[in-house]
Amino acid sequence: MRFVASIVVAVVLLAPAAAGAQTAWDTPSSRGFDLVPRTGANIEAATWTLDNEGRTLFAFSGLLRAGLVLDRVYELSLDAGFVYGILNDVQVGDFLNDATGDHGAAANPRFSLRGVIGERQWRLRFGGGATIPAIPQSEGSRQVALIGALMRGYQELWLWSANRASVIVDGELTLMPVDSLYLELRAAVGALLSVSANAFAPGQAPDYFDLSIDLSAAIGYRHDNVLVGTRLRQTFLPTFEGDQAQTSAELFIRPTGRIDNSSIELFGELRAMTNLDDPFGVTSAVPMWSVQLAFGIATTPIEIPDGRYGIRSVDFRGVERMDDQAIAACIGTHRRARFGIDIGIRGTPECGEPPFDGDHLLIDLFSYPWSPWPLFDENVFERDIERIERWYRARGFYEARVTATEVQPDSAREVDQSVEECGDGEGNCQAHVTFTVDEGEPVRVSRISIRFVSENGQQQEEEDLDLPEDIRQQLRDELQFHRDDPFDEAIFELVKQRMQRVLADESYGQARVRGEVKVNSGRHEAFVVFVIDAGLPNVINRICVTGHGELPPDLMLGVTYLDAGDRFRLELLEEAQRALYSLGAFSAVEVAPLTRAEEEAEDALPDDAFCTEPLAQVPDRTHPVDILIRVSTGRRYRIGVGGGFQAGQAVTVGNTGITNGQVNAAQWDLHLSFFAEDRNLFDRLVRARFEVRPRAIFDMPFLSFVPADPIPFGIQVNGSIRAPGVFEPRTNLVIDTRLDLGPMPYTNFFRFEPDAVIGLDHTWMDGRIYAGLFLHGNAFLPTDRQPPDPNDALPFTYAVYLEADGRVDLRDDPRNPHAGIYLGADVESSVQPLSSWSFLRWTADARGYVPLGDFFTVAARFQIGAMHVFGYEDSLDPDNRYRLHQLGPPALQLRGGGASGNRGYLPGLLGDAQDVYVTEPQSDEEIRRGAPVEQRSVRISGGNAMWQASLELRVRLTVDLGVVGFVDAGDVLRPEDPSDLSVGFRFDRPQLSFGLGLRYRTIIGPLRVDFALRPDELQDLGSERSLPPDCRPDRAQGCRPRNTLF
Repeated sequence: MRFVASIVVAVVLLAPAAAGAQTAWDTPSSRGFDLVPRTGANIEAATWTLDNEGRTLFAFSGLLRAGLVLDRVYELSLDAGFVYGILNDVQVGDFLNDATGDHGAAANPRFSLRGVIGERQWRLRFGGGATIPAIPQSEGSRQVALIGALMRGYQELWLWSANRASVIVDGELTLMPVDSLYLELRAAVGALLSVSANAFAPGQAPDYFDLSIDLSAAIGYRHDNVLVGTRLRQTFLPTFEGDQAQTSAELFIRPTGRIDNSSIELFGELRAMTNLDDPFGVTSAVPMWSVQLAFGIATTPIEIPDGRYGIRSVDFRGVERMDDQAIAACIGTHRRARFGIDIGIRGTPECGEPPFDGDHLLIDLFSYPWSPWPLFDENVFERDIERIERWYRARGFYEARVTATEVQPDSAREVDQSVEECGDGEGNCQAHVTFTVDEGEPVRVSRISIRFVSENGQQQEEEDLDLPEDIRQQLRDELQFHRDDPFDEAIFELVKQRMQRVLADESYGQARVRGEVKVNSGRHEAFVVFVIDAGLPNVINRICVTGHGELPPDLMLGVTYLDAGDRFRLELLEEAQRALYSLGAFSAVEVAPLTRAEEEAEDALPDDAFCTEPLAQVPDRTHPVDILIRVSTGRRYRIGVGGGFQAGQAVTVGNTGITNGQVNAAQWDLHLSFFAEDRNLFDRLVRARFEVRPRAIFDMPFLSFVPADPIPFGIQVNGSIRAPGVFEPRTNLVIDTRLDLGPMPYTNFFRFEPDAVIGLDHTWMDGRIYAGLFLHGNAFLPTDRQPPDPNDALPFTYAVYLEADGRVDLRDDPRNPHAGIYLGADVESSVQPLSSWSFLRWTADARGYVPLGDFFTVAARFQIGAMHVFGYEDSLDPDNRYRLHQLGPPALQLRGGGASGNRGYLPGLLGDAQDVYVTEPQSDEEIRRGAPVEQRSVRISGGNAMWQASLELRVRLTVDLGVVGFVDAGDVLRPEDPSDLSVGFRFDRPQLSFGLGLRYRTIIGPLRVDFALRPDELQDLGSERSLPPDCRPDRAQGCRPRNTLF
């Protein structure tokens, strides 16, 4: 008997469901179609085990379904199926005798767009979508894909079919003619297309196209909060050999209920499915059953309250010179929030923030289902008329008036609103608001002057002031007004702030800037005067810190690099603020001078302030100013439990905060995290952290779900200490340790790898210049499961080496650069006799950014590195497949490809990477028992010379969204002769790739999605091909691994 047990855990995110065009989800609750939450997602898991004549099969599958209904009329959905199986030569299905292997996986996400229409008693969904295979074809993946479909009666075969892309058209009609009766009809047709001819071995008949037709019908009975029903499914596969139809049936029961006095709804579902005939050659004496259990939690839809109107839109007429979105940001009547794309770099307008007339193109798309409805309020609406006229007055339009207003429907303005009078008759009342504006003519600037306050308090003209000319020119440069420009209060205030900043950067930290405006509205003229009281240049007097609690104030003051007697400059205070915040012990830091008013107060300094000594003598023609540092301490101790994924896992060479030497590992993981942290160890602001991270490890590409072979689990234990103020305030002591047990990147052999680093680092120029010196220790300890052939085994190695690391970062924004350069380099040298090698490794990285206006950036990057091995221990055999004697320590081997390299190649597969067969690892016990020796494929990558180059054109579409076109090149060379330790570069093997990408800016850097193509004729430009041949199903020894997703 074959038995499938499934547990479905559903978490549903819910949103408003509106009558007239209903949102969609699989089954209704007891409240019908109108009020049930329909937008949501569920996750399903299933396992299946089969033991047949000593051959075992284990399979695991998962299914994610998510749907989002937008603007009540269309639905975006994602259905993603994943299946992984351990086959051990078990054949599944008569027509799959061409696919063998010990394991396999398949995953095909489907993206769909459907229209949704309906009423209270019926709902129709119709549309289509497409799937793409997310896991490369493997030897057993076709059989495993079949198992994933078999678990569910072969419905939706396109979610499981390995190496197939699909196009699907589907529709669904659900009916509830009476409250107790539920009816459902579904139909879907899918065309499955092979994405690669390389999926077929020589002699195998190509199978490029398959057709799958799914039909189902269901009937159910509802009583109170319980729905019970049955569903009959029929699948037709007319292009398959042999059996071409599969029939299955299921029973389901779905209880629902709402928690008292809340908007939370709970539901569950139990389903039992059986195949009514043998599933495509998998014979069984008893029917195959699948049991699925679901649990869910939901919130009720957000609806417009009875008797009220929600604001659907707010429009402006007559707005020609100004931006209507800037006006809308300053009034109380606002529409329901909508998602859109604002083409341009202005961003979403904020009330009172310029520009107010920025050119942009707003593509308005839809409202999120969970967006609340702002309610129409007559009082707020009337006050908005005054707000609009005041907003125009602030922009210099003193004659602007709101000449008319309109609210549709008229009943929205009535005091006694009736639900029956709403447009759809179901209480879903929506209002449309329009303001008509007559802008009039603006007041324009006719004269601008700058006046200064002398030491005796009298105002004088600029030319009579004894102030350096360069400072006066800087003040003039900050003027945002020109003659005949419209006067704007916000820009007027902005100019005053910028003038004050100029003076503060030039030692006038207590300067005052005020403005005067005289308006002649009849002549539409404005006379603008800026009055500047600079005072004497300031020097730093006392430096005080407050709010520090138990933290050491002397160390905090040292980190600021501020000293009594220094010339006051605002940029020095801002650098000190960032340096303090980087210590990690504070939730807020403010470094500011005392103002003149605060100096005159007797209690200017808090009682707990810790201050340095004041100046013994003040320089002539200067005024001493006290600096007050206000801090708010954060939590000292942190203990946490979490989880997540890490994609493109970086193997870091050197200090963990530095990008030099980072390469992309060929793994990604799902992990849990347990950590503890102390941010003031020994009461000296020493930051200590300990973390344990259990991991499930998969091969790249991301979301491929191909488990690392042979054991896809591991654990990392990390510890770190960072102590400031070693030798001098901004020199840090860094201690990092890592214990890594699990499959190593690239080859996936199981190993235990302890790693430790201790060193010092220092920054200058507000972090733009960095240098570090570190001592590393690393050991590579393979487990007792090693291949019996010594040439296939990884030996024990160890390395102690010194590293010098440095960078110069002159980019305008390190996370999202638009202009500037970046230079970085690091050097590692072994310490003898404490290493298995005598080596010198170096890498260099140069990046440049050239702005082409506000919207375009040209970015270029060049990386180069080499590993020079001068000698090695006798235990490193030159005949070993992994050539450790030639390439150096595994953690320092040079590789290319991946997101930060040549994007046409997966991580580690640039250059001379190869797939080779090695004997399967065995334990000592297995060797003693004489267990049969098997083989598996591993990837051999890395070289002793590497270079990579990239050229990009970046285009900003919005403030946060952009596109990029790029061309990448590079090579990683591993000498063909194992005895050759020389280093050379192949610039005639550029392995060019071209692509397009998307960028979404965040506070931690851009989120990137890149797609690259590699023309075969541009990979090797030499007179003779020196790169390994590409792998095929009939060639997997000594060939270049697959570098594609499909």
